[in-house]
Amino acid sequence: MRGTHVEADAPVQGWELDDFAAQHGITPRAGDAVLVRSGSEAFWATQPTDHMPPRPGVGVSTLEFLHKTDAALLGWDLMESAGQGLDNPTPVHRIAIPYMGLPRFAWPKVIAIRTLRHGADLALSSVDPAR
Repeated sequence: MRGTHVEADAPVQGWELDDFAAQHGITPRAGDAVLVRSGSEAFWATQPTDHMPPRPGVGVSTLEFLHKTDAALLGWDLMESAGQGLDNPTPVHRIAIPYMGLPRFAWPKVIAIRTLRHGADLALSSVDPAR
């Protein structure tokens, strides 16, 4: 939806997930996995190696989308965008894991799910293998 990768000053927002689902005829349901591919490889290929750049990724508003759709899992390849005007550098982690009960997992496992379930860059797929 955005080109090669997400920029640090423009994280993926919850309304973009809504828009993506609508554009692709996907109706999010309770228990779905939300998988966000932000272009990790392309991002890191453009960054200097002598220091850590501002980190792009998902925005805090993705929490609203996850709550509204009762998602069971969030997978991403660039984590959450740093800053976002908040004191906490990892606000999505700090809310999604302890308060929303979303599990932690390794991204390589998600790549396999994304590839099998849906080929789009931003993908919504079911945790239920029968779906």
